[in-house]
Amino acid sequence: QETLSPADLLLMKLQVVEINEKDLQDLCVILLGADLGEMDAPTVINLPYIAKLTSQDWGWYTTCTDTLSKLGSYVESKLNGSEQVEVQSKLTKLEHAVVTSPKSAKWKVRNAVGRKVLWYQLPEEARR
Repeated sequence: QETLSPADLLLMKLQVVEINEKDLQDLCVILLGADLGEMDAPTVINLPYIAKLTSQDWGWYTTCTDTLSKLGSYVESKLNGSEQVEVQSKLTKLEHAVVTSPKSAKWKVRNAVGRKVLWYQLPEEARR
């Protein structure tokens, strides 16, 4: 039976521009349920895969880093003990991988424009 990898599940939630508490809870569950690593496996979030995608597309990068920041604040206020420590540790590693990965020429060109030009579209149901 085929399913999405933990990295793809994580990216699916990280790309939500208008993130809500349910999405943030889902991100915590994904991060608590998988290790960070350098391969695809049922319980491993492939960091190089995420870093590569976000280093090629400025929009993905921007939305993902925005969401990671919101998730960090959420984790500080909603999680306690070992769960908070684990998710914060994974967030730090994830943010580091995304921010430090070499960016493509296309990414750099789009970065020059920045947030002055909209980089996302809201899903139909969110526009109503």
